[in-house]
Parts: sequence; C-alpha cells; structure tokens
Amino acid sequence: MSSAQPIPLPNDADLARERGDLVAQAEALAITSQPEYERAATVLGSIKAYLAQVGETFDPICQATDRSHKLAVAKRREHLEPGLRAEKIVKDRMGIYVVTEERRAREEAARLEREAREEETRRRAEERQAEETARLAEAEALEAAGMGHEALAVLSAPMPEPDPIPPPPPPTTIARPTASGISTPRTWKAKVVNFKALVSAIAAGNAPLTLVEVADSELRLYARSTKGTVSVPGVEFYEELGISSRAS
Repeated sequence: MSSAQPIPLPNDADLARERGDLVAQAEALAITSQPEYERAATVLGSIKAYLAQVGETFDPICQATDRSHKLAVAKRREHLEPGLRAEKIVKDRMGIYVVTEERRAREEAARLEREAREEETRRRAEERQAEETARLAEAEALEAAGMGHEALAVLSAPMPEPDPIPPPPPPTTIARPTASGISTPRTWKAKVVNFKALVSAIAAGNAPLTLVEVADSELRLYARSTKGTVSVPGVEFYEELGISSRAS
C-alpha cells in the first residue's frame, strides 16, 4: 500500500517575513499617549490584514483537507457501525448469560446451605427427643424398682444445652462461564440520581468536592445575562475589555 502523498503548500516566504515584522512592531509599541494609541491602531489594522492574507492562502487547503477527512471518517463509520453493533449484541447476550449463571449458582449455593442447616436442626431435634425418651425410660425403670427418689432426680435433671449451630461456611466462589479469549472484568460505575442531594452532601462535607465540576460555559452565560448585578456565593463576576479592529 502506497503512503499518502503530502498536500502541496504555497510559498509562504513573504508571509514569514511579514510575520516577523509584525511581531517586532508589536513588541516595540509603547502606548502612553493618544498619538501612540492611534499608531497602535494602525499596526493592529496591518495585523488584521496579515491574518486575512493567511486565511486566503491556507483556508482553501484546510477546507479541502477537512472535506477529505470527513469523507474518510464517514466511510470508516459506515463500515465500523455494523461490526460495532454486532459486537455489542454478542457482548450484551454473553453478559446476560454470565449474570444469569452467577445468580443461578448463588441461588443453588443458598439452597444447599439452607437445606444443610435444616437437616442439622432436624438431626439435633431427633437427638434431643431420643435423649428425652431414654431419660423417661430410665426414670420408669427406677420407679418400677421402687426407687422413686432417684427416678424423680433423673426427670428433674436439666437437659444439656446443645452446641450452637455452626455459622455457614464462607460464600462459595462463583465459577463464571469461560471461553477461549474471553475475560469478564468487573468495573464499578456511578450515576447521579439526585443532584441536589449530592450537592448537599458535598456542602456538608460528607462527599468530596471532586465529584462535581464547574460548568464554565454556564457561568459565562450567567455573567453575560446578569452583568454582575447578581451575586453568587463562591463566584466572582468581573468585566474584561476587548479591542476590535478592521483590516486596513
């Protein structure tokens, strides 16, 4: 594949010389009087004319390059979009499968744990019932042998407290579905669902200030519309002087 040919550029030697002269004139200005202010206006007009000449020289080239770039970007997007859409469909469905399988595995682990605890509870109840039956049989035997006092002692003796049911084992590691060349990293994300609550938390010191950023464009719009007549806590409104000139 051949490399792209560079776009031919016009001879800009004259522009380079004029550029240097303009910078030298601007740096030499000392505006302390009305005549000097008027002289500065003349220099500014020359600068505007120079900038216009730069635009006339290079704007057509930039526009042609921009059109070519836009065409290439559009063509690339035309071919990329179906592939990206298909990729998203497959990834979404794989993700649904992974989440579904993990949920199923967690539910199965919870079911097995619940059944194990129920079985342990049932086993302990049967053991206690067996102990009660054995103690009653012992007391009846003692009573039949004329040993009523001993039989009463057997029946009155407290039953031993059973050992506490052990805590459940640590959560089972969920085995995710696997496939060659596929990984399933987890990324925590966040979205604002109540902006006022977030701002209140920041103001109260319960959330970092870095969670919000200043909307400079909105501040500029507010400054232009109010012209400093309305104060906003934490904001300083100020006026900048601009200089506008026409090409000479």
